[in-house]
Amino acid sequence: AHTIDLHNLNLIQSGNIVHQTIDHCYNNQNRYLKIITGKGETATLKTAVIEWLTTNSKILGFKSAPNSDGGAGCLYVLIKKRRNT
Repeated sequence: AHTIDLHNLNLIQSGNIVHQTIDHCYNNQNRYLKIITGKGETATLKTAVIEWLTTNSKILGFKSAPNSDGGAGCLYVLIKKRRNT
């Protein structure tokens, strides 16, 4: 799985990285993405990431990671399979 860590980034930087990484993964048939948002005061960031994922047509689904892999501070994302055209 591809991993991005959004610690120490603002919302604009985070949004750019999330969208660019989703596009990269989709175009290269990488279907699994791990997004680390962190816990605690980053609730605004996690809320924004969930909004971005919910509205992105390339996303099949996502869920919080298990506690052993970051729990609420990390999201597992499943990216749709790219259709060959």
